[in-house]
Amino acid sequence: MCFEKKSKRHIRKEHKISNSAFARLSEKIRFQEKKKKMAAVETATSPELRETLIDTFSFRRNRVSYSIFYTASAATVVMFIVLCTLSGWSVSIGNEINGLVTTGHETLKDVQDLLPDAREALRILKAMCRHENFTKTWGGLCE
Repeated sequence: MCFEKKSKRHIRKEHKISNSAFARLSEKIRFQEKKKKMAAVETATSPELRETLIDTFSFRRNRVSYSIFYTASAATVVMFIVLCTLSGWSVSIGNEINGLVTTGHETLKDVQDLLPDAREALRILKAMCRHENFTKTWGGLCE
């Protein structure tokens, strides 16, 4: 305020301020004055505005929103229960898979132990079929 009463040239000479610095200073003063005016306006209308907003968003006056709120809350709780159930089920399946993999390894080891014996038996069967004639038949094995 005191800067506005004196001329701009006199203030700049007196305080040795450049044109750009003076412009920034005067802009800052104007901004602070606007801020003070806005604060005065906001404090005067604030209680009325608050009451209006509370009445507008009140659940007591708007029953549709009230029921939608409870419906959405119930749906959220149900979905949470479903997610927890699915998570528990997935963990139990994971534990069962662990046992299944262990059983699979045991079975594969047993098959590897039996495989050489099966190859030998197949070799013997082929040799028998090669030497089969009308006097020696081995039934339907060689057909």
